[in-house]
Amino acid sequence: MRTYYLILLFIVNLACSSKQLDPYDLYGNWQIMKSHQSPLLYQEIFIDSKHLYVYDENVGYNPKNKFFIKNDSLFTSTLGAGFKNLGKVSLKNEKVTFSLKNKESEVSYRRIDDSNVLQDLISEKITQQVFSESFFKRMRNFKK
Repeated sequence: MRTYYLILLFIVNLACSSKQLDPYDLYGNWQIMKSHQSPLLYQEIFIDSKHLYVYDENVGYNPKNKFFIKNDSLFTSTLGAGFKNLGKVSLKNEKVTFSLKNKESEVSYRRIDDSNVLQDLISEKITQQVFSESFFKRMRNFKK
């Protein structure tokens, strides 16, 4: 009987340790926290069930990209055919932050706890001007 419990415990432990990242955990609005790239480009992203949207301080709104997660790695569509592996995703701090790490760099993001976010702009709940004012305010606070 004891052997049965040990085997059961081993199977449960194995099942828990091999859990895949759930894309749902990434849905929402995020802002960059830190990056090993220099100079640091401030950006905010919004992830929904099908697309990843990016808004950065230089370009503004970038074209939306399809995405998927495989083996805890984030893949996004490219301008040509196919998908690009952006790196391994690690959720941290009870899913409030995540990092994206590849051979060249590591970038960390945190959830945006604010109004007038990229999701609101995309869904046309706010205007570009309202979003821009909030975006640049968050960017100034970030760069302090």
